[in-house]
Amino acid sequence: MKTLDVSSSDFLDMAESPSYNRLSFGGASVSFRAPVSRFASCPFEEGEIVKVVWRGKTLLIGPAIDLEHSLEGTSESWDIRICDYWWNLSNIQYFANGRANGIFAEYRRGTGGSGQEKQATANIRDALSGVLDHAVSTALVPIKYDLRIDKDAEIIPFAYASETYASLLSKIQQWRPNMAAWFEYGADDSATLVIADHAHLPDVVLDLSAVDVSALSLKARPDLVPPAVGLTCNASVVSRVQRALAVYPSGASLSQPYVVTAEVDVPGGVKVSDTAGQYSPVETDSLGYDAPRMIVRGDKFPTGTAQWAARVKRWAPALEDCAGLEVAASPKITSITPADAEHRGYSSAAITHELTSGEIISISYYSIFNVFQQSCFHMIL
Repeated sequence: MKTLDVSSSDFLDMAESPSYNRLSFGGASVSFRAPVSRFASCPFEEGEIVKVVWRGKTLLIGPAIDLEHSLEGTSESWDIRICDYWWNLSNIQYFANGRANGIFAEYRRGTGGSGQEKQATANIRDALSGVLDHAVSTALVPIKYDLRIDKDAEIIPFAYASETYASLLSKIQQWRPNMAAWFEYGADDSATLVIADHAHLPDVVLDLSAVDVSALSLKARPDLVPPAVGLTCNASVVSRVQRALAVYPSGASLSQPYVVTAEVDVPGGVKVSDTAGQYSPVETDSLGYDAPRMIVRGDKFPTGTAQWAARVKRWAPALEDCAGLEVAASPKITSITPADAEHRGYSSAAITHELTSGEIISISYYSIFNVFQQSCFHMIL
């Protein structure tokens, strides 16, 4: 691993337009331009891991990316950017259990009057650990992690589709906006991603005599500290919806500046209670606007071998002009029985159609896919 000391006189004499950027839940990077007159070839290779230090302190460790040979007027240079391992988390898709979409985070269970009952929340530490464990074990991102978060902090499980590890972490952070994320580095150059909430954030002391600061601006952000939060939960029970409203702090008004409100729909079987005492079950045929919805379309399966032959030609356009194509026997179509008893109430009518457009985004709905146990056709030449 190469080491780049951005405080050395050699670097400061050579580098053009050097900059260092770091964002919470956004990673850190160092960028600069190296003149071709000093380096006939680029000093780094794409993806090469580089350690960047400033006055003996490690700023970041990660890949050199977006290396570019540029020419502007008479100036010819190598444009170089070195990022920390957040870049890896931002550019690798979260792909779990063979799926790139579904419902993220597990509903926790609590003890109710009739035994174990699903609760409408998930533990935020478990959610973060799930993403990071997967990134380390499956995507082989070379990091450790340290979660300095209240053990009782919660999120509402949410639908996701085609997310990266970093975008999932950011979605979790939306449920606890005072969390911050940064990398710390050990003497052995190990990288540890620290995620901490406000109570565990260290005090920051900026010694202006030790750094070169030309401008400094500090601004209070009261808009990021909501005086109250309101959450409406909708849970379906057959044809009725149990709607519950929770307000924090208790009794606070939701009609004031910077208040945050949200409405979420939770699966059947999740117990909700109305702490505000404002709502009772109502008749409805749909949930609230936040409910994940899908539009799928399909064609009814053929009933005869001649119609099946036409369907095969539609699936394989290369066979369109093959007049001798025949289907030996109509395929037998069998539904898949879900392993989870909670999801066994689907309509068996779904197996009579071929899915032609739309996407099933939740694992709960996989049962309407069809298995062709026998699909034989032969060609008469």
